[in-house]
Amino acid sequence: MPNLVDLPYEVIASILRNLDNVRDLLPCLLTCQHVHTTFKEYPMLKEDIFRRQVIPTLLPYSIALVKASHLPVPHTSSSIQALLATLYDEPGQLVTLLNTMPLSDFSQMGHIHDVIESLAISFANDSWALQRHDDPSLPDDLVLSEKEHFRFCRAFYRAQLFFNLFPGTEDEPYDTAESRDVVWFLSMHAPWENEQLSCVQDYLQEIFFKASFDVIAHDVHYGGLEIDYLSRDFDNFSMQRLISRGLAFIHRVVLASSYEEKYTLISGEMFTKDGANLSDAFQWRVDNRGVEKTLDEYTEQEIQALVPRIDPHDTDQGPFKAWRLVHGDLPHDCWVSHNDTSGLRERAYVMWDLDRLENHNLLATFPNVPEATEKYTDEEYDNMQESFKIRDDIWEAGGMGYWSKDDTSKIVTRTYLTGLGFKYFPPSPEHPAGVTQRVEERVAGNTEDVIVEKMPCSRTTEAA
Repeated sequence: MPNLVDLPYEVIASILRNLDNVRDLLPCLLTCQHVHTTFKEYPMLKEDIFRRQVIPTLLPYSIALVKASHLPVPHTSSSIQALLATLYDEPGQLVTLLNTMPLSDFSQMGHIHDVIESLAISFANDSWALQRHDDPSLPDDLVLSEKEHFRFCRAFYRAQLFFNLFPGTEDEPYDTAESRDVVWFLSMHAPWENEQLSCVQDYLQEIFFKASFDVIAHDVHYGGLEIDYLSRDFDNFSMQRLISRGLAFIHRVVLASSYEEKYTLISGEMFTKDGANLSDAFQWRVDNRGVEKTLDEYTEQEIQALVPRIDPHDTDQGPFKAWRLVHGDLPHDCWVSHNDTSGLRERAYVMWDLDRLENHNLLATFPNVPEATEKYTDEEYDNMQESFKIRDDIWEAGGMGYWSKDDTSKIVTRTYLTGLGFKYFPPSPEHPAGVTQRVEERVAGNTEDVIVEKMPCSRTTEAA
């Protein structure tokens, strides 16, 4: 039986083309010199694999994400607008860049596409489950059409593009309210497409709040800082800062299986730069705020003018008809991310094809869908405020760790940790609060503090 190194390059190339994910290519190249040489002989392999992984209609968005992350910092209006103009008006130009992009870019694109696919499918299933709760006669299994799959994924891609384009800097947080670039970004979309983006933002908030609850609600330091773990409002800036870290970060927190893992992820981002706030962006999205004319009062010609461009890959009338039905009696300021439509956004009402809406009579149910259920009670809010005071007192007294109302056994003092050979350091713009361990550096006889692990109290207690 021949060995791998005995196979011709073209045979190995044919095998590699069948990889399901471009991220798997690099590990293959590291197996042996023969496989690596094959890649040099067939450099289009990475593009061939990626084109099998990502549907053609999403390729421009995938490339735009990488290009946005490579823009010089701080991002200028001209660079942002040039990239967006290419994406929306000449997407084919972005696709032609594939054959010049390095493997590292392909790995990055493959990773974020996996994240987006996972989040999009989860959102579709969760929103359909809510609609089945409203109407048990709806089918159990959700099978997205090609257009719906594209629409869900595109909305998540646009959310990540927003985070990549407006990241803020270490020296100054991004001022969403004052940014004309943010308004310009949103103006590239029809109102129902921005409502799709708002659906995604609501979903990201919900899954992140749930995934981070144990850490934010119980860590002593975060209580002292009064990090609000209940309010989904745009002005909950600490939580919005974490969400602006992007989809990959949110996905990792959601998938984290232990308190320690979640703590490490969150503490690594809690005190970093403030990116643009997508929830806040919807508050400042239009130039004609205060216009009182309702949507029903718009002529067909005026409604057509609301569409800055037509996406040839998304001409289905379902999203528009759903949006128009719900907002008929509302003025311009209420067309996107309005409180009254929060329950509908949970159900992804502007994501579905017209066939699905009509076949299941969903349009008739939308006007009766209530606002999203309250995420917390007055009692829970009062308990949070009380915990802020208790945890702040513990922090000021020198304690840190995991606090709960009925259990303080996982709280230790920072001086106690010092006695165990650990050293506490406070948060700064460069790093979160944490613990270092004193280690011997056998270089020129120096001893210095190095970070060996950011340790939540449950783990420091174990160490004790």
